[in-house]
Amino acid sequence: MGVLTYTDEHTSPVIPTRIFKASIVDSHNLMPKLLPDAIKSITLIKGDGGVGSIKQINFAGGFAKHQIDEIDEKSLTYKYTLIEGNGISDKIEKVSYDIKFESSPDGGSISKMTTTIYTRGDFEIKEDELKAGKEKVLGLYKVVEAYLINNPDAYSVIFIQRFIKQAAILDSHNLMPKLLPEAIKSIELIKGDGGAGSIKQINFAGGFAKHQIDEIDEKTLTYKYTLIEGNGISDKIEKVSYDIKFESSSEGGTVSNMTTTIYTRGDIEIKEEELKAGKEKVLGLYKVAEAYLINNPDAYI
Repeated sequence: MGVLTYTDEHTSPVIPTRIFKASIVDSHNLMPKLLPDAIKSITLIKGDGGVGSIKQINFAGGFAKHQIDEIDEKSLTYKYTLIEGNGISDKIEKVSYDIKFESSPDGGSISKMTTTIYTRGDFEIKEDELKAGKEKVLGLYKVVEAYLINNPDAYSVIFIQRFIKQAAILDSHNLMPKLLPEAIKSIELIKGDGGAGSIKQINFAGGFAKHQIDEIDEKTLTYKYTLIEGNGISDKIEKVSYDIKFESSSEGGTVSNMTTTIYTRGDIEIKEEELKAGKEKVLGLYKVAEAYLINNPDAYI
């Protein structure tokens, strides 16, 4: 077996976290959209996307199977091995890639990729074959880079952080009464410092609601709270718990997943129209906050 190793380095004006998320973490969604004529789909055929998983890229003219050897979103490193399909032949047994993304002095990124080709027997790879392979990889990165430059919010946590900081969570006591003065008169902290165990009271034009904060984590972008008293609590409903998680979407916005758990008294059943009304009320609040952020791009930066 012969072994050939070489390292390439590319610079980009895009920060490394965005490049990593787009080209590595979410490549199965993004690449078929950007290159629909060349890449038909990318599927996970083994594992959960972590070490040991196998990913299959389906091209217009064939396929390639990649085994994930290492993936680390903190250190922005990714290692994988081409084990089957296009690129593997009676001459080449496998090809391993070791990719590292770093920040550049000008605010962009530097990607370093070490490629190790394992050949069968004494076969030697020609220079023009190496060059063609390098250009193909560089071309894929350039497509992703162009997309990120043209879509500056894509794969960015900035919008999510803005959403967390205001709307919905951290500064809601200041912002929401300003945005909806006729509906929300005030929001005040009646117990605690705003962390877990604190109780927040929302004063409406026609009543109030008390929320107990069960968990709040700015790093994982999660928020859990329970409606314990006031509007929404009745002889039918004892309490309502909410578990909210914010994530970035491939389009550059946010995906908010909210799990609602309603604790009823006795055997009472909630009607579908009551559930629908509650969902629409919550969605309406988010839409108000969303509209404010879109119209005020510098708010909560």
